[in-house]
This record gives sequence, structure tokens and C-alpha cells, in this order.
Amino acid sequence: MKADSGFVKITSQPQKQLDAAADKVREAKEDITACKKAALAHELRPLPGDTPQNAIQRLTSSIRKVSTCTDQLVNSVAISDEEGATSSAQGMSSGLADLASAGRAVASITGQPMQVITATEEVLERSWTLLRESSTLIISRESREYRERNLHPLARGVHEALDRVRDSIPGQKDVDSAIQSITNASQNIEHGKSVNAFNGFAGKNYG
Repeated sequence: MKADSGFVKITSQPQKQLDAAADKVREAKEDITACKKAALAHELRPLPGDTPQNAIQRLTSSIRKVSTCTDQLVNSVAISDEEGATSSAQGMSSGLADLASAGRAVASITGQPMQVITATEEVLERSWTLLRESSTLIISRESREYRERNLHPLARGVHEALDRVRDSIPGQKDVDSAIQSITNASQNIEHGKSVNAFNGFAGKNYG
């Protein structure tokens, strides 16, 4: 891409890798958007292999991974550690892809799928913004204080969104109730009856 001055804009390797991580997060965001459409149409169902225990375990694990990588990314960019920044960005994008997949699985076995879907979507949006800002700052000559001042609020937003995902995880009793509702709905649909498969549930915090 050529600038008006006639010089060619050169993108550094670390910046390319951070941009690639941001692109992977954008793809995960598209997946969760499709999940939201299915949920709104009451067409969201568990995929083969998705069980309540497996889905919740995967979601909890991905929350921890994204949280850790977020802090590592900010710390690395703040001190211009390019290797650390690219490694943490790649780990973060991988964790976010897992988060989107696990969020979909949990949403498919709960009575209020929009709660976890909306929270997951927010994590992806905030993480994408953090990765893009990190991509800009990793090659800048700004001071550490300047970088931290720009990155810390973005990282805090990611952590707050992750907390909302954690709070949206249902308790076992609610999962069992939702599964029974889905099973009953499927049986009714097979008999030509149209029903709403989803009942409400109260969120539970999983540490």
C-alpha cells in the first residue's frame, strides 16, 4: 500500500502477527453472530459431542486462558517485547476461538442462550480492539507509560467482559432443566407440534 508521500508503508513482522491474531478473532466473532441468529430463531441445538459438563469445562478453561494471555500481551507490548507480544497474541486469539466455540456449546444447553452469547460477543469485540491497539503500539516509539495508559483500560474491559461470561454459566439444575425442555421440544416437533424449547434459568458463577 503506497502512501501519498510515495513511500511504501512497511509492516513489521510482529505487527503482522498481531494483525493476524486480530483477524482470527474477527472470524470467531462471525461465528458467534451466526450462533446468535440461530438462538433468536430458536434453532440453536448442541453439536455432536457437546455435553453440559464438556461445554462448561471448555468455557471455563478458555476464560482462564484468555485472561492470562491478555495480561501477558499488555505487559509485553508495554516493554516492547516483540517475541512476548506475538506469542501472547497468538495464545489469546486461540483462546478466543475456543471461547466462541465453548460459548456456543453452553448457549445450546441453557434456557437463556442470549446471556452467554452476548457476553461472549463482548469479549471478542473488546479483545479485537486490544489486539489492534497492541499492533500499533508494538512498533511505536512511545514511552512505556504511554503504552500502559492506552492498553490498561482496554485490558480491563476484556476482563470485565470475561467476568460476565463466567457469570452467565448456568448451574447443573438449570442445565438439566434446559436439556429436558429441548428433549421434550424435539419430541413434540417430531409429532408436528410447535413449541418453544427454552425455559429461564438463573446464572451461576463458576470459578
